[in-house]
Amino acid sequence: MKYRYIEDLINRYFEGATTTHEERLLKDFFQQEEVPAQFAKYTALFCELQEQSTISLPADFDERLRRHIAALEAARTPKTLKTRLLSLHQGLRPLYKAVASVALIITVGVASSEYWSRRVPEPIEYSQPGVHDTQSGSEVARETTGEAVDTLTINNENYQNQP
Repeated sequence: MKYRYIEDLINRYFEGATTTHEERLLKDFFQQEEVPAQFAKYTALFCELQEQSTISLPADFDERLRRHIAALEAARTPKTLKTRLLSLHQGLRPLYKAVASVALIITVGVASSEYWSRRVPEPIEYSQPGVHDTQSGSEVARETTGEAVDTLTINNENYQNQP
């Protein structure tokens, strides 16, 4: 064998393009006692591959593999589902709850809308038709306020004079 051919085989081996016959040639080449120095770095790899090729499977490997596959198949089978028949009332119960919720929201919305949109009622006219006051509303308010202040002042003085 020429060393150029061995170099080519090694390169093809690492590319994954060798046949089993060519790999056997490489293993046999590296089993020699004296391997050229340029190939010494590959000796450990191909010697290990030679040792690995002598490893065999245990005698009960096929049986264990079949049991494992059967267990996986058993785990894949669909489980039966338990079902029960619902009456129409039981089936529509979630719908009833949803309708009640919507009705409650609409009722609260309408009630709050009515509450916030109330207008201040217009003042009621208590005077008789044809009778007009000579005082304006602000004058009446000043008089009433003045009377209330006088009453409070008198009550305050009476309270302070008590023994």
